[in-house]
Amino acid sequence: DDHNNVSALNFVSPAADSNVSAPTYVSPDAYKNLSVPTKYYEPLAPSPSSFDYYIFALQWGVSVCNAAGTHCLRKDRGHPMFTIHGLWPSKLKGAPKCDQSDIFDLKLVKDLQGKLDIAWPDVQNLNNAQFWGEQWKKHGTCSGLKQHEYFEKALTLFDNIKLRDRLFQLKPVLGNFGGKYNLQSLLNAYDKTYNVKPRILCNTNSVGKQQIQEFRLNISTNEVEVTINNEELKNCPKPDADLPR
Repeated sequence: DDHNNVSALNFVSPAADSNVSAPTYVSPDAYKNLSVPTKYYEPLAPSPSSFDYYIFALQWGVSVCNAAGTHCLRKDRGHPMFTIHGLWPSKLKGAPKCDQSDIFDLKLVKDLQGKLDIAWPDVQNLNNAQFWGEQWKKHGTCSGLKQHEYFEKALTLFDNIKLRDRLFQLKPVLGNFGGKYNLQSLLNAYDKTYNVKPRILCNTNSVGKQQIQEFRLNISTNEVEVTINNEELKNCPKPDADLPR
């Protein structure tokens, strides 16, 4: 997974953002009870393992499958919906510690398989179990969670966030759902509505049009979405991008 270089991440300070009138800093005691999106906070949450927060990556199937040079086995070239790419434990500096000797065992998540097939499909190769195994080996083993806990956490986040519904709710601000978006307007509308900023990953389709491939949400270790001051747009050299349907 090509996710951002977390060694360069830092939290926004008032000086770094002139639009911040009242940044919120959360004490360690208050952090335990934090239950709403918070744009700025410190210190970091007490970590259950060797990481600081999660990147929750949600990919748009159509954009994945019609990207230049990409081949998907789906005849319909991907569904127009957001599904899980991964839940990636991340650090502000360095890399989390992982125990890749813990091999993925489908039997351990058998009761979750029906939900995982819908929320976390292998969009390109249609081999869901293999995809989950790869994600577990590369990322899940860094979480300090057991396999069932890790995949259940991802499903809970997916159900709670409902990213497609979130974007649809921005229609009164942006004037559309799907089609072409001005990326900065999209980020600003999301921030204004949900008090938190995601990151957006773009790609280019086979005819050279820029499109939104993925949203990457920063999730604290106690499952609260937060804004981290780093690269908000990745691989998005143009100001506009499509969300194809």
